Amino acid sequence: MSRLRILLPAILLSILACQSQAPADAPTETPTAALAATIPATATSTLEPTPPPTPAPLARRVLILSIDGFRPDAIPLAPMPNLTALMQDSAYSLAAQTVYPSATLPAHTSMLSGQCPDKHGVDWNDYMPELGYAPVTDLFDLAHAAGPANCDVRGQGKTTADHRTRKHGYF
Repeated sequence: MSRLRILLPAILLSILACQSQAPADAPTETPTAALAATIPATATSTLEPTPPPTPAPLARRVLILSIDGFRPDAIPLAPMPNLTALMQDSAYSLAAQTVYPSATLPAHTSMLSGQCPDKHGVDWNDYMPELGYAPVTDLFDLAHAAGPANCDVRGQGKTTADHRTRKHGYF
């Protein structure tokens, strides 16, 4: 072991010492620097800065429509004028993918919190209030903090949204 301690640094030093040092190239003038030298100083000082774009006004109401188990390739197969009308003036995704486990409650908790199930911890698919709330901030928490009322309307009794709206006293 002691021979290795002596030989290893000696080998490393000899390898590093054998490398040739390439001479450093003289710095070349960049095209930007060359161009800047040809532009008169007054030309650059008279340019007005571009103002930032005006932000879009905040929406007064937000509707999140999630059709559980609905494949986007079914939209053109059946006339759905109300859905397609909503899509004309809305933000939507036809490429969203589910999470694992691919069940309603974990998927909707992910959609409303922006967290994967391994982060929010919801891996069950039944309404079980004894399990508590997902320990992450979700859309209902943000809406509650901002002040507007929000509610959840749906056909099934197991989604986390109902549980969250009850947490904030909306029902």
